[in-house]
Amino acid sequence: MIDVLIQENIAIASLNRSRTNALNTALLNELQTTLSYFSADDNIRALVLTSSSDRFFSIGLDVPEVFDLSQSDFESFYRLFTQVCLDLFIFHKPVIAAIPGHATAGGCILALCCDYRYISQGKAVMGLNEIKLGVPVPYLADYILHSIVGTKDARSLMESGNFLPVEELARFGLVDEVINPPSELLKRAMEKAKEFCSYSPTAYTAIKYNRTNPIITRYTQTREEEVKLFVQCWYSDTARHVLKEIINKF
Repeated sequence: MIDVLIQENIAIASLNRSRTNALNTALLNELQTTLSYFSADDNIRALVLTSSSDRFFSIGLDVPEVFDLSQSDFESFYRLFTQVCLDLFIFHKPVIAAIPGHATAGGCILALCCDYRYISQGKAVMGLNEIKLGVPVPYLADYILHSIVGTKDARSLMESGNFLPVEELARFGLVDEVINPPSELLKRAMEKAKEFCSYSPTAYTAIKYNRTNPIITRYTQTREEEVKLFVQCWYSDTARHVLKEIINKF
């Protein structure tokens, strides 16, 4: 479900689970294994995370697959999702997201966990619509979003639940650059990765740690509370009604 290509000292990992890259247990396990492998490989100096689809980076959680899970099994799935996001966020090498299409909900969270985000010019949207589903934005994504766009805009984005078009993404700072033409997306991400390969990996790791550690410290203090709250909301009558409607459109 993940295509891997190595170019010099850069690993390119392309999500490749159908057209939408809906996140299920198998895809998350494979992504976690991929991150662990490249983290331990000293020959790999940077990672580009992208998609094999030109329409979707990731649509988010595979709602039809996880909807009927028992509460215990869903909690295990949600813990896996949050751990993969955490692994991506603390990955000690540079991670550049090359976003060719829609990155919504859990897919948006994956993108936020990367160090830099480039998106193709076009009709793609990105955002966190959790409030419209009847569940909270996961704490880790909440903390990261605040650090990227600031309190006022983070509040607006999370409390509206709206997906933003490409032009708005750049204005809010959710992406670092909009790439036009779209065919140049991967090239631009690779250029950024190569730039980091010219720097001291020890220095970069230290700088990244200083940026991410305050968020991780805060998140680990609230993680158990967050898991219980999210699972509780997922099984609320409100969320179940909305999720059923989503399944019919999935």
